[in-house]
Amino acid sequence: MPPGMPPLTCDALGRAAFGSSTMIATFLGTSRGAISRPASPFTGLTPRTYNADLIYEKYGFSTSLALNRRDRFLSANSSNLPNRTPALLYTDTRTILDFHAGYVVSRYFKVFVDGTNLTNKPIVSRIVAGGIQYPGPWQFNGRRVALGGTLTF
Repeated sequence: MPPGMPPLTCDALGRAAFGSSTMIATFLGTSRGAISRPASPFTGLTPRTYNADLIYEKYGFSTSLALNRRDRFLSANSSNLPNRTPALLYTDTRTILDFHAGYVVSRYFKVFVDGTNLTNKPIVSRIVAGGIQYPGPWQFNGRRVALGGTLTF
């Protein structure tokens, strides 16, 4: 342990006193076998998604930082429409960062601040038709911060 660092302690449930963290990764894939692969991919399925949460809770104070990364995925498919050149709409890889902090003021009152989409990046899409990639729509959700409280009675 580095000099000056307090010793790591655990609470009654065995959790580290400094908090906890969660990391989840999801991978989707297909293989040729019993289920044949469709002519074009399914919409909304992401090949890889990553989620990581860092959480701290102690003495009435709680905070969390959540990161979500979603790889490029197919958003819409017009290849099933008659008499049209098939066009695919892809949504680019995106990363979202959220933050929460709260404090228990009393048994009945809590205050909090929430930050959503802290990176403030747009959701960018691209259209692929006839083997050519074209710019697609951009969606700006904006950064949001909420300050509030909860009253329990």
